[in-house]
Amino acid sequence: MERSSKDAVAAVTAFLHHSDVPFRDVADGEWGLMVDGCEIGLRLHSGFLRAQCWAAPAGVHDAHALLHANRLGELARYAHSAAGDVHVHAEIPEAAVGDRAALDRLLGAVVEARARLGA
Repeated sequence: MERSSKDAVAAVTAFLHHSDVPFRDVADGEWGLMVDGCEIGLRLHSGFLRAQCWAAPAGVHDAHALLHANRLGELARYAHSAAGDVHVHAEIPEAAVGDRAALDRLLGAVVEARARLGA
């Protein structure tokens, strides 16, 4: 792992340790956490910190409405799996993980987007 990636892992881990968010290390550069009842996966990969959480089961939301909603939100967006389950995705550049406000904004955007779906 490159030095910058090791620094990013350390920064995210420190942020999580200093927050009131229950989390676990899944692998090097990957975490699972619970924020406001939302299970979020974080992963440092290819220069980004990516966040993802499950939001709704298949068939509950119209795919076209989700595409439209993607235009209206900031940072977070909706996608669905091959099975049709809806997930929320968001990402920030790896260079931003040292900024606590950027990490708060990332997690907040995921939780807000999930809540908009009534999950």
